[in-house]
Amino acid sequence: MSYSSMDAHLNVGGREQRFVFRDRRILLLAPETPIGVRRGSEIHGLHVFLKAEILAEVASEVFDRDAKSLEIVSTFGFDDPGMRLLLDSLNYALSEPGPHSNLKVEHLSRVLAIDVLSKHVASTRANCTQAAERLTTKQARLVTEYIHEHLSSEILLNDLAKLAGVSRTLFIQRFKASFRQTPHRYLMETRIRRGQELLATTTLPLTHIAMICGFADQSHLSMSFRRAVGMSPSQYRKCTS
Repeated sequence: MSYSSMDAHLNVGGREQRFVFRDRRILLLAPETPIGVRRGSEIHGLHVFLKAEILAEVASEVFDRDAKSLEIVSTFGFDDPGMRLLLDSLNYALSEPGPHSNLKVEHLSRVLAIDVLSKHVASTRANCTQAAERLTTKQARLVTEYIHEHLSSEILLNDLAKLAGVSRTLFIQRFKASFRQTPHRYLMETRIRRGQELLATTTLPLTHIAMICGFADQSHLSMSFRRAVGMSPSQYRKCTS
């Protein structure tokens, strides 16, 4: 993203074009795009490089696609307030001191990848995820047992991948091939099912049930439960009592 206006000649894939960019405009380059720049004045801007593994994870987890089946199109000098806000937030997080800055950058990078893949993909090739290798029986058992045993705790994707002994990206692909849903969806459905059991068989207050099932609070339980079941936890308890 440029922070100042600029007049530049871009050589993209052997073809040179002149672009006049107004300030705070965005230049998006597709992966592995060769580019050369000739400029008449100093350029002030923010350069963000999204790692291939981040694009692969987002493509698989959010869009249920293999990143190789998504064709990102280079776009020059466009204005996108939402993406601008993400880039500004990334720029701030990069300069922010403290142990949490890396975590902020990681999360913002994935949000930016979602934005790019939702807006700048022009065409698709055959979906390659259908033939993805599955988790082994042992891997699937270790992961599902861990989820059930630690349901009241925060369960991180990186921890599940480590348990299975594969990379985060590979874990997502193999989990989906094995269970026909993302790890996040499986986890949420497991939390909801546990909530249903407790509502039907105990008189525990909703705040306690939320904690046991791993929801942030009672409102998080109620919102997720209503979305999945079609009624509130209280209504479900009345129907099953």
